[in-house]
Amino acid sequence: IRNIEKLFKPKYKNLDAKGKLPIRINVMVDVLDPNWQQVLKQGTYESKSQKLAINSVKISADGALGSRGAALIEAYSDKPNHFGLMLHDEKKLHQLIKTTMEAGFQANTHAIGDSANHIVLDDYIALIEETKSRKQRHRIEHAQVLTTDDLHKFSKYGIIASMQATHATSDKNMAETRLGSERIKGAYAWK
Repeated sequence: IRNIEKLFKPKYKNLDAKGKLPIRINVMVDVLDPNWQQVLKQGTYESKSQKLAINSVKISADGALGSRGAALIEAYSDKPNHFGLMLHDEKKLHQLIKTTMEAGFQANTHAIGDSANHIVLDDYIALIEETKSRKQRHRIEHAQVLTTDDLHKFSKYGIIASMQATHATSDKNMAETRLGSERIKGAYAWK
């Protein structure tokens, strides 16, 4: 959520304090919010009712598969010489993840393409060890297209693949065209 301070403090906290928060809300701080690091300095938060928490940070690594913005290791099957895009260079992405983990927050990084997932997984593996933050149960949001070599890393390092089944159905008419018959085997790879 952008401008977290404006929304989080008055609205959600007040509703929770009055016992009028009808559902549990886990607020994710967005790294695009200019105040995100100030929120991290305040530390994680959980209300007495346990209905309101702020303990995670949303980071976006790449774009979407449908728009050919997902960062791929090999070019799109239906668009030669196009590999998608990373939204941050690798050094900046690493620093965003590190800052999140060092502050004791859960990193929730959007990664759809196999290149983006590989980069984020490698950062997570190195930084979880460095920051001793495995207990935060860091997540890769979507984890949509992976190499078969990267699939095992989630369970081995305690990383959550936060997958949305609806993406498999919404992408069914174009995913194999974008990825090809071999690479699609590492996409939507659920048991």
